[in-house]
Amino acid sequence: MKDENKTKEQLLAELKELRQQNQILTAKTDTSALLASYEGRLHFQSSLLKFLEQAVIATDLQGTITYLNPFAEKLYQWSQKEALGKNILEVVVPQMTKEQAESIMETVVKRESWHGEFLCQKKDGTLFPAFVSDSPIHDKEGNLAGIVGISRDITERKRIEEELRQYQHIVSSSTDMMALLDRDFVYRAANKAYRGALNVNSDEIIGKTPFEIFGEDFFKEVIKPNAMRCLSGETIHYQQWFDFPNHGKRYMDIQYYPYLGADKTVKGFVVNGRDITEKNKLEQQLKHSQKMETIGTLAGGIAHEFNNLLTPILGYAEVLKRNKYENDPDTAKLNNILTAGKRARNLVWQMLAYGRQSMSKKAPLKLETLVEQTIDLIQNTTPPNIAIKKEIEADLPPVFGMPDEIQQVILNLCINASHAMPEGGTLTTSITPAGQQTFINAEGKERKNNFIKLTVQDTGVGMDQETLERMYDPFFTTKEVGKGSGLGLSVVHGIVEQHEGHIVVSSVIEQGTEFHVYLPASQESIELPAEKPKPLLKGYGRILIVDDEPSLIGVAGEMLKYVGYDVTGMLNPQDALNAFTQAPENFDLLIIDYGLPKMNGKQLASELKKIRPDIPIILFTGYGDLIAKENIRSWGIDELLMKPFDLDELSEIIQRILRKD
Repeated sequence: MKDENKTKEQLLAELKELRQQNQILTAKTDTSALLASYEGRLHFQSSLLKFLEQAVIATDLQGTITYLNPFAEKLYQWSQKEALGKNILEVVVPQMTKEQAESIMETVVKRESWHGEFLCQKKDGTLFPAFVSDSPIHDKEGNLAGIVGISRDITERKRIEEELRQYQHIVSSSTDMMALLDRDFVYRAANKAYRGALNVNSDEIIGKTPFEIFGEDFFKEVIKPNAMRCLSGETIHYQQWFDFPNHGKRYMDIQYYPYLGADKTVKGFVVNGRDITEKNKLEQQLKHSQKMETIGTLAGGIAHEFNNLLTPILGYAEVLKRNKYENDPDTAKLNNILTAGKRARNLVWQMLAYGRQSMSKKAPLKLETLVEQTIDLIQNTTPPNIAIKKEIEADLPPVFGMPDEIQQVILNLCINASHAMPEGGTLTTSITPAGQQTFINAEGKERKNNFIKLTVQDTGVGMDQETLERMYDPFFTTKEVGKGSGLGLSVVHGIVEQHEGHIVVSSVIEQGTEFHVYLPASQESIELPAEKPKPLLKGYGRILIVDDEPSLIGVAGEMLKYVGYDVTGMLNPQDALNAFTQAPENFDLLIIDYGLPKMNGKQLASELKKIRPDIPIILFTGYGDLIAKENIRSWGIDELLMKPFDLDELSEIIQRILRKD
């Protein structure tokens, strides 16, 4: 229809419509320009908005939509052309009331921003949760011209958060250190134990990444590799030392395990950390104890074989020497053999002490006397640049122990201390009452007693952690080749364990070391030693020796014949039992080895006693305390004799038994 054919009313209506459209276009142009300026000021880039899937919508002060970016068109399903001129309350947020809109406007005007979650609507009527951030738009003169809102769909986040709630409950209620992270390595939850160990609060960790909390190196080397495996569905488990701000170095049991969403896909992972420092310490002590026990058993077995070898060497050498004149040229050679043999015997005693198989008997003894004797012993061999001090309290109760073994402890500790001070220093030995103490040994057993504390202290080079952990290992030494066997502290450990005592060691590099040895006090008084009987008491009688080693039968026979006895030797226990059964009155005394084949000494003695209960029996052995702790009287054994034995000891024991002293 041409304009001239239109009525006046029609022309006025068209003019009014054109004016309205012009106002919309003008508002759009002005607001768009302002918005472009706003986006430039905030460094918004379209590629970044697309990556973040954020929608930008601008309105005037009345809520009329004046601008949509492409992300908003995609999210809300309204094209730019369709949305322009419509009120945002009708198109995007129909759930929002007029009062809420006014409150947001007031906040934006006063604070220049508002953000929060709101229920938004798409063109097809679909509602979805969105996170919205509103900011003011100003014209060139600085006057408020409108509002720009940036929103993003948080439907997925809400769903994940709902799925996370069950895990968050587990995390918060766990006493272990526990944290929950999503696929982007963002902390979603961290319980009190986790936050406390890292010395952070909730605001400082939730929403952050391990990269921000631990730093780049730890994140790349430890957390990320384990997390990536976990996100692929794998459960990770390992143990490692960690240095925490509030807890120091702790040994942690760490687990990474994936958490699954409702669709059974991996949404993130849980990190669980349990402090097992004390447990690890006990496990290491137990392993060390088991190792020491194993090596101790081995040492005892080796010592037994050594004793069997040394017995004929020392025995024959002694018999030969006694048959020589003093000025015989062979006497000196035999003395050398005896000296070397006795040194070997002392080494065997150390091995037995390490294996806790000593033959010595415990009795009340004065520890201060042993310290005095030991210091006198080392005084002349200690370098002059080492000062020796004693600090001994008066009126100390006796300790209950074996004098030779305890003196070996003092001697070894003092020698080690002097070796630790090559440039000189002070060696201090002190004895103090420790009172009632309770110790837990490596097997977890409680030792409760009244203890006396022996301390040997030096001002030497000290020991590092690795040396402290290995110092009781047999044959471990930090000394040069030829200057130490590595048995010293092993022997100390074995003897103290045998006495049911305890050792505490502290050491600082370049400052020195302290060994505190706790030995049980005795309630018994010390008895004066009886006068030693005269050696080589001559006697007479018929003795049966049973041992599976021909050399032992030979040397024992020679020694016994030397002091007047008739000797019969047998290698097989069954042959000995048969011979004794046929003529039990032909023998006055039986000497039996413990380690016999098929029928050991204990079993043979029991069978022999059934035939003749009054027959005296001596059991000799190289197994040490494995036998000494048993009630040998219940076996029918009268005396126990440790290999290797000398003629003095052998003659004294036989005389005592036959005289029935």
